[in-house]
Amino acid sequence: MATHARDVVRGVLRHVKNQHHIQQQLESVLDQLLDAQTRKYICVKYIRKKTVVLSAGSSAALYNANLKKTELLQVIKQYMPVIENIVIKV
Repeated sequence: MATHARDVVRGVLRHVKNQHHIQQQLESVLDQLLDAQTRKYICVKYIRKKTVVLSAGSSAALYNANLKKTELLQVIKQYMPVIENIVIKV
């Protein structure tokens, strides 16, 4: 049986909306735990296979974020228990 394009589009939009909500939660956690100077350079890149990947715009921000990595993981696990790891890349 063929799937209507309308149903496919609704499913995709629902998935995108859910991903946006999750990313907003992660952004708020980053705002809470990182200082303002570091936060300017750190953003959520993607979430894949139980891993949150953050992008660091500078090596100093990468260093500061790595110092808070375990604390970040603990707080993120409260919101999303399926997350097992955080990777921070430049």
